[in-house]
Amino acid sequence: MDLCTSTPKKERTRKTNWSPDETKYLVELYKEHANLLKGSFNTAGVTHKAKQEAWEHIASHLHESYSDGKRTVKDCQKRWPSVQSDAKARIAKYKQAVKGTGMNMTNFVSGETKLVTPNQTWA
Repeated sequence: MDLCTSTPKKERTRKTNWSPDETKYLVELYKEHANLLKGSFNTAGVTHKAKQEAWEHIASHLHESYSDGKRTVKDCQKRWPSVQSDAKARIAKYKQAVKGTGMNMTNFVSGETKLVTPNQTWA
C-alpha cells in the first residue's frame, strides 16, 4: 500500500463533558430502571433486550432534556461506572472525616461538592 495515496483520516470531534445537572439526571433515570439494569439474567423478565431498552429510554430522556450534546446508549453506559466510582470515593472520604482520621469536616466540603451520607444510595 502506498502511503501517499491513502485516504485522509476523519477529524474526530469530541463531545462536551457531562455537566453536573446532566449527571444528576442520569442518576435519577437509572434509579427508575435500577432493578432491571442491576438484575441478573436468571431473574424473571431480565433479558438483554429489556436492559437495552432501559438504556435507550435513559439516553432518549437525556437527549430530550439536554439536546446540546446527544448522549448515546454507549455514552450513558460508559458514564455510569464513573458515577458509581465517584460516589464510592465521596462516601469513603466522608467516613474518613467522620472517624477523624486526619481529616477535618470543614475541609470535607469544598466548592460545590455535595455531602453524601453512607446510607444514601446512588442506584
